[in-house]
Amino acid sequence: MSDAPAAPKPEAANAPRKATLAMMLASPKGLWRFLRDPQTPRGSKVLAVLTLAYVVSPLDVIPDWIVPVLGWFDDVGITAAALAYIASQAARYANEHPTITVRPTKPDEKPSAR
Repeated sequence: MSDAPAAPKPEAANAPRKATLAMMLASPKGLWRFLRDPQTPRGSKVLAVLTLAYVVSPLDVIPDWIVPVLGWFDDVGITAAALAYIASQAARYANEHPTITVRPTKPDEKPSAR
C-alpha cells in the first residue's frame, strides 16, 4: 500500500462548477431567473410572494409602529430565512439542470449564476 495521494480524475478538472448557496445569494439576477422559470417548484415562488407581502403588510407578528426597532427585526428575520431557503433551492435547481451553468469567478469578482 502506498501513502501517495491519488491523482485527481481528469473529468473533474473540466466539470462545471457547482452552484452554492453563497453563489446564489450573490447573484440577484440568478435568483430572479430561477423564480421566473416555469420549471421552478411552486413552493419557492409562493414563499417569495408571501415574504414580500409580509414585509409590506401593516400586519406583523411584532407591529413596527408599537415597537419600532424590534418590529423591524421580525421583518428582517423572516426575509433572511426566506431568502436563504429560496437561494438554497435555486442552487439545488442549478445543479440538477445541466442547461444552467454557473459562471466561474475571478478573485476580484462576485460569483453569479447564468
